[in-house]
Amino acid sequence: MSGFRVAELAAGRQGAPLAGFFEAALLSDPQVTRISQNIGGIGNATVLPASGTAQPEKSKSTYMAFDTGPGNIFIDAAMRILTNGKQHYDHDGELSAKGEADIDATVVNDYLSNEPYFQVKPPKTTGRELFSDDVAKGLVNKLKDAGKTPEAIIATITRITAESIVRAYEQYVLPHLGKDGNIDEIYICGGGAYNPNILKHLQQRFPKSRVLKLDDAPVKIDPSAKEAVLFAVLGFLGVCGRTVPVAADSESTVLSWGSSHQGTTVAI
Repeated sequence: MSGFRVAELAAGRQGAPLAGFFEAALLSDPQVTRISQNIGGIGNATVLPASGTAQPEKSKSTYMAFDTGPGNIFIDAAMRILTNGKQHYDHDGELSAKGEADIDATVVNDYLSNEPYFQVKPPKTTGRELFSDDVAKGLVNKLKDAGKTPEAIIATITRITAESIVRAYEQYVLPHLGKDGNIDEIYICGGGAYNPNILKHLQQRFPKSRVLKLDDAPVKIDPSAKEAVLFAVLGFLGVCGRTVPVAADSESTVLSWGSSHQGTTVAI
């Protein structure tokens, strides 16, 4: 099976993120509004309003899925820059925790206010073409020029990731939920789930929500295996010819996943 992203494009989306239907099928609840927030290199959210549907061959779903912006991509790049390539990520957020008291809020706000991607409405997807190592280097240099320590630099860049998620929810998710809408639970997966500074900021900004790791979700799934299971499910649906409802922010109602190709048997 292949061509999953082509199917998304045909439905009026941008070919990513693909996990929306799968996460909706796992986590939708008639009484609870949830978000599944992946924080890999790029951050992406699947928003699951209470009473939403994501069952195959049902009417169009109420869930939405889009890329929120940078995940760990800037943090990892900054770690490489500051350690001359000796460290590639901030293990358990240890360095950023030491610099939290000296975060440069002006740099955070200026970056989030001036990057055009954050003003684009979903459906949307992004990658290294916008959130590149060069952009990370520019942020590091600006913070160095301001006299910030390595700890404060990593803390500030970590806050950019966390606050970009917050603002994405405020700008696009809460209006989707309506005036009385509330996010009950936020499940974090990807490498960012192991950075307590990101989770703490989300909890502070959404005090009425429960911020948890995906491991704590009602349907248990190893976060590190989520994408493998996702593509197995998409392949199964494609082979069976099952359609699935497209996210609420799409042009189409349903789509058919992928294209099948005859394999070759090789004798060993």
